[in-house]
Amino acid sequence: MTTRDKNLFFETLELLRKELQKSDDFRGQDWRDVDDWLFAQLSFTRGELREIYQGRGVMCDTTSAVPTACAFLAQYLDRELRLCRNSGPDNEFGPSCEVYAMVEGMPTLFTSQKLPILSKYIGQTPRLEKHPWAGDISLWFGEEKVWDTQGEKAEDGFCLGISSKEGLF
Repeated sequence: MTTRDKNLFFETLELLRKELQKSDDFRGQDWRDVDDWLFAQLSFTRGELREIYQGRGVMCDTTSAVPTACAFLAQYLDRELRLCRNSGPDNEFGPSCEVYAMVEGMPTLFTSQKLPILSKYIGQTPRLEKHPWAGDISLWFGEEKVWDTQGEKAEDGFCLGISSKEGLF
């Protein structure tokens, strides 16, 4: 996200927050109620909101924002994952595919559109592991680590399908 993007998002979000606080639905309510409703409607991650609001001296409650990679993926650490082909476009590693969790709703965690190397592992079983000391979460196929939350572009590598509660900065 460029500095200009951050500035524009900040101005837009602050305008929305102020307008919502004046509305009949939120009149007299705490600013956190406004943030809770607003960020539940938008698809910003907590990490993106942290980036946008960093160093601006404005309090922002990101509880209802989409969680960042580690928080989101932690709920699937002990769950069965599957890698299956999907109808997306092929890439340099092979056919389009996605990793999803075998839980109610079968949320997609990773896609080859965002993480092209997944296509190389069709037919193998993915798993998530948490580093015992650092706390980062990694995606593995056999003995190969394919992605982790400490990566430079970690937030870009996975899909966000479910929101959980946490996060005030």
